[in-house]
Amino acid sequence: MSDLNISVEQLYIELRRRILTGEYTGGLKLSENKLAKEFHVSRMPVRESFKHLEQDGLLTILPKSGTYVRSQSLGEVKEILEVRTFLEALAIRLVIERGEEPSEPEECLSLMADLLERKDFDAVAFGEIHFRFHRSLVQLAGNTMLTETYDKMRFRSSRHVFFSPMTPSEQKLTHREHEKIIALIREKNPVKAEQFIITHLWKRKRKNLIALIEEQNPN
Repeated sequence: MSDLNISVEQLYIELRRRILTGEYTGGLKLSENKLAKEFHVSRMPVRESFKHLEQDGLLTILPKSGTYVRSQSLGEVKEILEVRTFLEALAIRLVIERGEEPSEPEECLSLMADLLERKDFDAVAFGEIHFRFHRSLVQLAGNTMLTETYDKMRFRSSRHVFFSPMTPSEQKLTHREHEKIIALIREKNPVKAEQFIITHLWKRKRKNLIALIEEQNPN
């Protein structure tokens, strides 16, 4: 991707894509000069993109050292998954108690289904809609503190949470589980819904993601 007229936003999106897809691995040092040359821009747009990515939690900028793709330790990923699980378990209970209509999550389901049908599957686009599905459930809970806490965790920028690679069968299973979440909301059974979302987010996914991280970081 090279464009003489590339904007800071376009550059940010492309660098974010490279990080989330694993093209840029954790710990990699990024060079302002090399990226400026690649994209035919001055160093200023690169620097601005770096700042945005640091705010997302995807880069670490160290004075007098450089800019690095941020790594997440196994312990950190475990903690993120555990906190996220129980925030969403609370959210789904509140959604049912409030009698909310899950129209936005259903719209996300439709968009994810369309992506799954494409031959040129876009993992980043799927991850973005996947995040939107779960965040919309949190927002439907109608609890400002819950939504603010969820957003502070920066789940959208965690490659291991929404952007980890999945096989086609895993993608389809995830989609079926999302459909089940919506069905349980409509059944208005908060206990069953809580139990299911804990299974969906923690018991299986947590185990699979931890295994993936250990495989990528054997030491």
